[in-house]
Amino acid sequence: MFISPKPFIWYEKAAANGHPIAQNDLALWYGVGLEGILPKNQAKKFTLLSQAAQKGLAAAQHNLAYMYHHGEYVEQDFELADFWYRKAILQNHENAKNAHQSMLKDMAEQKKLTKQ
Repeated sequence: MFISPKPFIWYEKAAANGHPIAQNDLALWYGVGLEGILPKNQAKKFTLLSQAAQKGLAAAQHNLAYMYHHGEYVEQDFELADFWYRKAILQNHENAKNAHQSMLKDMAEQKKLTKQ
C-alpha cells in the first residue's frame, strides 16, 4: 500500500503555523511513525501535544494527560495527568472522563504499594 507524504507536508505546515488540530494529529503520527515518511519521534509528539493542549484542544489535552498518566516519554506524573484530563473533561471529552477514572484507580493502587 502506497502512502503519499504530501498530507504530512501539509500537516507540518499547519502545525508550524499553530493549528491545534494539525498539531494533535501530527503528534499522534509521530508517536507511531510511518516508515519512509515520518520517523517515530516521542519528543516531537510531546511538544506538539503540549502546544495544542495549551491552545485548548480537548483531544490534545486528553492525549497529553495520557502521556503523563502512563509515563510515555515523560516521567509519570499523576498531578499533571489530572490537570490535563480535567481540562479535557470540562470540554466533555468522553475518553478523558474514562481515562481520568482509570488514573484515579492507578493513583490509589500506587499509594497502597508505597505504603507497604
